[in-house]
Amino acid sequence: MDRSEDQIIIRVEGHLTGTYASELEQCWRGVACGPAANKVPRGIVVDVTDVLTIDRSGRRLLQSMHTSGVIFIGARLGIQDILDEITGRKASNNVQGR
Repeated sequence: MDRSEDQIIIRVEGHLTGTYASELEQCWRGVACGPAANKVPRGIVVDVTDVLTIDRSGRRLLQSMHTSGVIFIGARLGIQDILDEITGRKASNNVQGR
């Protein structure tokens, strides 16, 4: 986790599944509900660059995070597809005519 004056970045690696999703949720809720939450105007960012897989519990957690205003960055193509479903955005990597 990295902290600056205007945001908190939580870096996630590996498999966002089962107990790992629970660990991320505890970390996120600790940050989101902790005393530092009101001091970061740009909020919480989750860097998913190194996430390899996401299961149902991981998806539910990401949905909750998104609903509360968390921003996701750095997703690889497969993970970006999942995030696009969660956030309601179309994949920006689509090429017309494919």
